[in-house]
Amino acid sequence: MPNSYTQLTLAAGSASPNGTSQLNYGPFDFEYLNKDDIKFAILTPGPLWVAVPVASVNETTKIITLSGSIASQYPSLTITSARVYRATTTNALVDFTAGSRISESDLDTAYRQGLFAAQEASEDASGSASRAITTNSDIQDGAVGASKLATDAVELIKIKNGAVGATKLATDSVETAKIKNANVVASKLAVDSVETAKIKNANVTASKLASTLDLTTNTITLPPNGVVYGEVDRATKAEMESEASAGICVPDTLKNHPGIAKAYGVVTFDTNATAKSGDYNVASVLEPVEDTRRVTFTNQMSSANYVVQLMHDFSVNENPPYLTAQTATHFDIDHHLTDASNRKIHFVVYGQLA
Repeated sequence: MPNSYTQLTLAAGSASPNGTSQLNYGPFDFEYLNKDDIKFAILTPGPLWVAVPVASVNETTKIITLSGSIASQYPSLTITSARVYRATTTNALVDFTAGSRISESDLDTAYRQGLFAAQEASEDASGSASRAITTNSDIQDGAVGASKLATDAVELIKIKNGAVGATKLATDSVETAKIKNANVVASKLAVDSVETAKIKNANVTASKLASTLDLTTNTITLPPNGVVYGEVDRATKAEMESEASAGICVPDTLKNHPGIAKAYGVVTFDTNATAKSGDYNVASVLEPVEDTRRVTFTNQMSSANYVVQLMHDFSVNENPPYLTAQTATHFDIDHHLTDASNRKIHFVVYGQLA
């Protein structure tokens, strides 16, 4: 039987004697000099002995009381082994002076302190024999390199929140298998932290993209909390007119492309009231003078410098229609014949809108 610790077998999650949900453990059966030397440790996966704070020691019943239950402090671990152990101070408890009377009590204390310390080291009371380093002060900066760590040696409960900063990570040190689903959220990413080379092909799917793309404000709203980000690069009027290779093409700017008709329609040239049909961007068609039709734009052109294509739909033998006036707001159509039944003229306009 060890002289420096009492081994305990725990019942995981139980509040029965020596269960992980209780606070009291014991009794211990070893000698000690001071009750403050009585400690408690549990064996975690690794294996690694971890000290658990002791709130009090009952020297009569030899029962210790923890500050908090093991189950509450380590809810994700299955703990089945623990020990109450002694950690005798190595500071001198007796100071012998020249010419003084040496008492039996002082001799016993000095002897037992040395004996207890030797027992604890020999029996590995604290469970530290499997570790070459026992205190933080023994670890120099840079001493624990990658070659000193086994696979999965650093468990989650050993890493403090915010302890692993960008300066602690080597290039490509975080593998995909080490990142839990949904763990990388917007608040964990710095601006421009995700480079193109770090995104695998086909990894950006529809489920990873926002459901709301606002082309008015050029912003994207990302789920699940509706955070708004932006701006989306939408093609401008000038970029559409110059056919620049930039920006997203949307209906509001597509109409400015030089290959898109700016207006079109059909106007009547018969004896009835002037009419239009099948038209786009045409506000009205009037007859300012006899046998002339004036087409007025809904959205005017940037100048009078645009192209109007005209064509009869009645007879190929008739004289072609022609323009008699052309401004940014309207153009006038005429032909060499007077109004006649069923006569119509088709038109298409190309150019730049205002």
